[in-house]
This record gives sequence, structure tokens and C-alpha cells, in this order.
Amino acid sequence: TLIQSGRSDFSVSSEQNKNKIFLLMTLIFITKFRKNNFILNMIRESSWPTS
Repeated sequence: TLIQSGRSDFSVSSEQNKNKIFLLMTLIFITKFRKNNFILNMIRESSWPTS
């Protein structure tokens, strides 16, 4: 029973780790995407000035 409970705890923790990694990946992707958009907007404004 001790081994079984240990295994179940491990599986639960691994699931939580997967979720954490997934959230981290999405966060990194969103921040990169936002930075790219910011840079693209800057380039657009500099190359096509609205005056």
C-alpha cells in the first residue's frame, strides 16, 4: 500500500508539473508574441509615418 500511494503521489505531481510547464510555455510564447508585435508596430510607424 505504501508503494501504491507513493506511485499515485508521483503521478499527481507529474501531472501538476506538466500543467506548470504548459503554463510557462504559453506565458513565454505570449510575451515573445507581444514583443514581436511591439517591434512590428514600431517598424510600421517608422516606415509609414502618419502625418
